[in-house]
Amino acid sequence: MSETTDRLYTIRKDELPTGWGVAAISDLVGKAGVFVDGDWVESKDQDPNGDVRLIQLADIGDGEYKNKSARFLSYKKALDLGCTFLDKGDVLIARMPDPLVRACIFPGDQKKAVTAVDVAIVRPANDEFNNRWLMHFVNAPAFRAAVSSMQSGSTRKRISRRNLARIVLPVPPRKKQDQIVDEVEKQFSRLDEAATGLKRAKTNLKRYKAAVLKAAVESKLTEQWRKEHPDVEPASKLLERILTERRKKWEATELAKIKAKGREPKREEWKASYKEPEGPDTGNLPAIPSSWTWTTLPQLGELNRGKSKHRPRNDPKLYGGPLSFHSDWRYPTSEWCY
Repeated sequence: MSETTDRLYTIRKDELPTGWGVAAISDLVGKAGVFVDGDWVESKDQDPNGDVRLIQLADIGDGEYKNKSARFLSYKKALDLGCTFLDKGDVLIARMPDPLVRACIFPGDQKKAVTAVDVAIVRPANDEFNNRWLMHFVNAPAFRAAVSSMQSGSTRKRISRRNLARIVLPVPPRKKQDQIVDEVEKQFSRLDEAATGLKRAKTNLKRYKAAVLKAAVESKLTEQWRKEHPDVEPASKLLERILTERRKKWEATELAKIKAKGREPKREEWKASYKEPEGPDTGNLPAIPSSWTWTTLPQLGELNRGKSKHRPRNDPKLYGGPLSFHSDWRYPTSEWCY
């Protein structure tokens, strides 16, 4: 909610808890603090063997320092460019996506460090505010909603530091800031633990699934059941019925085709064209229970691939009908789909 033409408020003043105030980032740091952009360091200014680290946008995570980049320049060049050197504990705010405006705490580096121009540096003169509290508020929805109303750029959104300085945030007492940070980070730790547990459970479930399938195909899964049901019909008998039924269906289909041409077969020679599906070569296959049998997919049913003669295959005319269309990209690798 904007209360003046210069500043954008993230909360109404009459909604503030007792003892709280409002301030923009520039108010918090004061004249003795630091609230500046990083430095314009071009490729020609960089040196892979330099003794000063150049922090990039990619290093700034949403509440975490990612430490991804490996850009450097010499200490002399940094002085020549008038760079602002970072201190451990500085709040770094990325003014470009993704997401637009995200903050983290600089943990320090083995080398001296400066940062790119699209990263704002926030450093209080003393202990006026808790840096981690400011980081969390910058990453909060209320602050980002204010940012979205002032973003600029057609292809890649950004916000200027001048506009960042217009955003007014609610400021709790210093002790309350510490309490807020402790509670937020406690809850974040719980979320991280839950996410780790969920990931572990997913991995264990995948292993269990693989173990069950392995036991099933190796006949171990039904070993006890077979002992309790010794008189069960062997799978070889089932396979015989499947093959017999398969042939009957083929003959019925072929006979219908012949009659559709106005002919009536007088002899049975046409049945000789039926091709029995090829069975497996069991010479090198492992032993299986006596009630089981080896077979091949063609013996159990038709095995074909999808096909389409229509080009292009993404023609809009092919879509929107009553039949569902299935493509291999819909199915994860090495997973059965039914």
